[in-house]
Amino acid sequence: MEGQEHLQTFGDKVGETEYERTRYSHLDQRLIDRREKGIVKKLLSGLKSRLILDLPSGYGRFTPILREYGDYVVSADLSLREVRRARERAGEKKGGFLVADIKALPFKPGSIDLTFSMRIFQHMGPEGRSQALSELSRVARRWVLLSFYCFTPVHFWARKLRGLRRHIRMTSPLDFLQEVGSQGLRALAAKRPIPLFHSQVIVLLKKCPS
Repeated sequence: MEGQEHLQTFGDKVGETEYERTRYSHLDQRLIDRREKGIVKKLLSGLKSRLILDLPSGYGRFTPILREYGDYVVSADLSLREVRRARERAGEKKGGFLVADIKALPFKPGSIDLTFSMRIFQHMGPEGRSQALSELSRVARRWVLLSFYCFTPVHFWARKLRGLRRHIRMTSPLDFLQEVGSQGLRALAAKRPIPLFHSQVIVLLKKCPS
Protein backbone atom coordinates (compact mmCIF):
# COMPACT_ATOMS: atom_id res chain seq x y z
CA MET A 1 0.00 0.00 0.00
CA GLU A 2 1.30 3.46 -0.93
CA GLY A 3 -0.89 5.78 1.14
CA GLN A 4 -2.65 8.47 -0.88
CA GLU A 5 -3.41 6.20 -3.83
CA HIS A 6 -5.69 4.14 -1.61
CA LEU A 7 -8.04 6.87 -0.41
CA GLN A 8 -11.59 5.47 -0.63
CA THR A 9 -14.97 7.14 -0.27
CA PHE A 10 -18.31 5.47 0.28
CA GLY A 11 -21.20 7.36 -1.24
CA ASP A 12 -23.65 9.65 0.53
CA LYS A 13 -23.24 11.06 4.01
CA VAL A 14 -24.35 8.81 6.86
CA GLY A 15 -24.39 11.23 9.81
CA GLU A 16 -23.78 10.34 13.43
CA THR A 17 -23.89 6.60 14.12
CA GLU A 18 -25.70 4.98 17.07
CA TYR A 19 -22.42 3.93 18.64
CA GLU A 20 -21.00 7.43 18.28
CA ARG A 21 -24.08 8.99 19.86
CA THR A 22 -24.41 6.68 22.86
CA ARG A 23 -21.06 5.04 23.67
CA TYR A 24 -19.45 7.95 25.54
CA SER A 25 -22.56 9.75 26.72
CA HIS A 26 -22.24 9.04 30.46
CA LEU A 27 -19.87 10.75 32.89
CA ASP A 28 -17.78 7.65 33.60
CA GLN A 29 -17.49 6.90 29.89
CA ARG A 30 -16.37 10.44 29.14
CA LEU A 31 -13.73 10.12 31.86
CA ILE A 32 -12.43 6.90 30.31
CA ASP A 33 -12.43 8.52 26.88
CA ARG A 34 -10.36 11.44 28.14
CA ARG A 35 -7.90 9.21 30.02
CA GLU A 36 -7.51 6.84 27.06
CA LYS A 37 -6.68 9.70 24.72
CA GLY A 38 -4.19 11.14 27.20
CA ILE A 39 -2.38 7.81 27.50
CA VAL A 40 -2.32 7.29 23.74
CA LYS A 41 -0.73 10.72 23.30
CA LYS A 42 1.95 9.94 25.87
CA LEU A 43 2.78 6.56 24.35
CA LEU A 44 2.93 8.00 20.84
CA SER A 45 5.13 10.89 21.90
CA GLY A 46 8.43 10.63 20.06
CA LEU A 47 7.18 7.91 17.69
CA LYS A 48 6.55 10.04 14.62
CA SER A 49 5.46 7.66 11.88
CA ARG A 50 4.95 7.99 8.17
CA LEU A 51 2.01 5.56 8.04
CA ILE A 52 -0.38 4.50 10.83
CA LEU A 53 -3.16 1.90 10.61
CA ASP A 54 -6.15 2.39 12.93
CA LEU A 55 -8.20 -0.82 13.20
CA PRO A 56 -10.96 -0.97 14.26
CA SER A 57 -11.28 2.75 13.68
CA GLY A 58 -15.02 2.98 14.35
CA TYR A 59 -16.23 6.49 13.62
CA GLY A 60 -12.70 7.90 13.98
CA ARG A 61 -12.51 8.64 17.70
CA PHE A 62 -8.70 8.57 17.75
CA THR A 63 -8.08 9.91 14.25
CA PRO A 64 -7.21 13.51 15.30
CA ILE A 65 -4.60 12.21 17.75
CA LEU A 66 -3.10 9.74 15.28
CA ARG A 67 -2.78 12.52 12.71
CA GLU A 68 -0.53 14.39 15.13
CA TYR A 69 1.98 11.53 15.07
CA GLY A 70 1.56 10.11 11.58
CA ASP A 71 1.95 11.64 8.14
CA TYR A 72 -0.85 9.44 6.81
CA VAL A 73 -3.53 7.52 8.75
CA VAL A 74 -5.49 4.60 7.33
CA SER A 75 -8.84 4.11 9.10
CA ALA A 76 -10.18 0.57 8.75
CA ASP A 77 -13.15 -1.22 10.26
CA LEU A 78 -15.30 -4.28 9.62
CA SER A 79 -18.37 -2.01 9.51
CA LEU A 80 -18.90 -0.12 6.26
CA ARG A 81 -21.13 2.40 8.04
CA GLU A 82 -18.43 3.22 10.60
CA VAL A 83 -15.81 3.61 7.86
CA ARG A 84 -18.11 5.95 5.96
CA ARG A 85 -18.66 7.98 9.12
CA ALA A 86 -14.92 8.17 9.79
CA ARG A 87 -14.41 9.45 6.25
CA GLU A 88 -17.21 11.98 6.73
CA ARG A 89 -15.74 13.27 9.98
CA ALA A 90 -12.31 13.63 8.38
CA GLY A 91 -13.68 16.07 5.83
CA GLU A 92 -11.05 17.26 3.40
CA LYS A 93 -8.13 15.96 5.45
CA LYS A 94 -6.08 13.32 3.72
CA GLY A 95 -6.36 9.72 4.81
CA GLY A 96 -7.17 6.19 3.74
CA PHE A 97 -10.50 4.51 4.51
CA LEU A 98 -11.40 0.88 3.94
CA VAL A 99 -13.39 -2.08 5.21
CA ALA A 100 -11.00 -4.71 6.58
CA ASP A 101 -10.86 -7.68 8.93
CA ILE A 102 -8.18 -7.51 11.64
CA LYS A 103 -7.61 -11.25 11.19
CA ALA A 104 -6.82 -10.89 7.47
CA LEU A 105 -5.27 -7.50 6.73
CA PRO A 106 -4.83 -6.48 3.07
CA PHE A 107 -1.32 -5.08 3.52
CA LYS A 108 2.17 -6.32 2.74
CA PRO A 109 4.51 -7.40 5.58
CA GLY A 110 6.22 -4.45 7.27
CA SER A 111 4.29 -1.88 5.22
CA ILE A 112 2.83 0.03 8.21
CA ASP A 113 5.02 1.97 10.63
CA LEU A 114 2.56 1.64 13.52
CA THR A 115 -0.60 -0.44 13.91
CA PHE A 116 -3.15 0.86 16.41
CA SER A 117 -5.97 -1.27 17.81
CA MET A 118 -8.17 -0.16 20.70
CA ARG A 119 -11.00 -2.00 22.43
CA ILE A 120 -11.24 -5.18 20.41
CA PHE A 121 -9.13 -7.82 22.15
CA GLN A 122 -11.52 -8.04 25.12
CA HIS A 123 -14.11 -9.40 22.68
CA MET A 124 -11.87 -12.21 21.41
CA GLY A 125 -10.92 -15.62 22.66
CA PRO A 126 -7.33 -16.96 22.60
CA GLU A 127 -7.55 -18.12 18.97
CA GLY A 128 -8.98 -14.82 17.75
CA ARG A 129 -6.37 -12.81 19.68
CA SER A 130 -3.61 -14.93 18.21
CA GLN A 131 -4.83 -14.35 14.66
CA ALA A 132 -5.24 -10.61 15.21
CA LEU A 133 -1.85 -10.22 16.89
CA SER A 134 -0.23 -12.20 14.10
CA GLU A 135 -1.67 -9.84 11.48
CA LEU A 136 -0.88 -6.65 13.40
CA SER A 137 2.69 -7.85 13.86
CA ARG A 138 3.03 -9.00 10.25
CA VAL A 139 2.10 -5.65 8.70
CA ALA A 140 3.87 -3.51 11.33
CA ARG A 141 7.35 -2.26 10.59
CA ARG A 142 8.11 -0.87 14.06
CA TRP A 143 5.32 -0.58 16.63
CA VAL A 144 1.95 -1.90 17.71
CA LEU A 145 -0.24 0.04 20.14
CA LEU A 146 -3.26 -1.78 21.52
CA SER A 147 -5.44 -2.40 24.56
CA PHE A 148 -6.60 -5.50 26.40
CA TYR A 149 -8.58 -6.18 29.57
CA CYS A 150 -7.03 -7.57 32.73
CA PHE A 151 -9.36 -8.68 35.55
CA THR A 152 -10.06 -5.95 38.11
CA PRO A 153 -12.59 -6.76 40.89
CA VAL A 154 -14.03 -3.23 41.12
CA HIS A 155 -14.69 -3.08 37.38
CA PHE A 156 -16.13 -6.60 37.33
CA TRP A 157 -18.67 -5.92 40.10
CA ALA A 158 -19.52 -2.47 38.77
CA ARG A 159 -20.56 -4.08 35.48
CA LYS A 160 -22.58 -6.69 37.37
CA LEU A 161 -24.44 -4.08 39.41
CA ARG A 162 -25.23 -2.05 36.29
CA GLY A 163 -26.61 -5.13 34.58
CA LEU A 164 -24.12 -5.01 31.71
CA ARG A 165 -24.36 -8.41 30.08
CA ARG A 166 -21.97 -8.10 27.16
CA HIS A 167 -19.25 -10.64 27.72
CA ILE A 168 -15.78 -9.23 28.30
CA ARG A 169 -12.80 -11.57 28.02
CA MET A 170 -10.00 -10.90 30.48
CA THR A 171 -6.35 -11.78 29.91
CA SER A 172 -3.74 -11.96 32.65
CA PRO A 173 -0.62 -9.81 32.14
CA LEU A 174 1.54 -12.95 31.99
CA ASP A 175 -0.65 -14.62 29.37
CA PHE A 176 -0.72 -11.40 27.37
CA LEU A 177 3.07 -11.08 27.39
CA GLN A 178 3.36 -14.67 26.23
CA GLU A 179 0.84 -14.09 23.45
CA VAL A 180 2.53 -10.97 22.08
CA GLY A 181 5.97 -12.54 22.51
CA SER A 182 4.93 -15.50 20.37
CA GLN A 183 4.13 -13.00 17.59
CA GLY A 184 7.52 -11.31 17.70
CA LEU A 185 6.44 -8.34 19.83
CA ARG A 186 7.95 -6.91 23.01
CA ALA A 187 6.13 -4.67 25.50
CA LEU A 188 7.77 -1.27 26.02
CA ALA A 189 5.17 0.44 28.22
CA ALA A 190 1.76 -0.24 29.72
CA LYS A 191 -0.76 2.21 31.20
CA ARG A 192 -4.19 1.86 32.80
CA PRO A 193 -6.74 4.67 32.21
CA ILE A 194 -8.00 4.30 35.81
CA PRO A 195 -5.72 2.06 37.91
CA LEU A 196 -7.50 -0.38 40.27
CA PHE A 197 -10.94 0.69 39.03
CA HIS A 198 -10.93 -0.24 35.34
CA SER A 199 -9.74 -3.40 33.60
CA GLN A 200 -8.36 -1.83 30.47
CA VAL A 201 -4.60 -1.78 29.86
CA ILE A 202 -3.07 0.18 26.97
CA VAL A 203 0.25 -1.20 25.77
CA LEU A 204 2.97 -0.04 23.40
CA LEU A 205 4.73 -2.94 21.71
CA LYS A 206 7.86 -3.00 19.57
CA LYS A 207 8.44 -5.46 16.79
CA CYS A 208 11.50 -7.59 17.45
CA PRO A 209 14.07 -8.11 14.67
CA SER A 210 13.37 -11.34 12.83
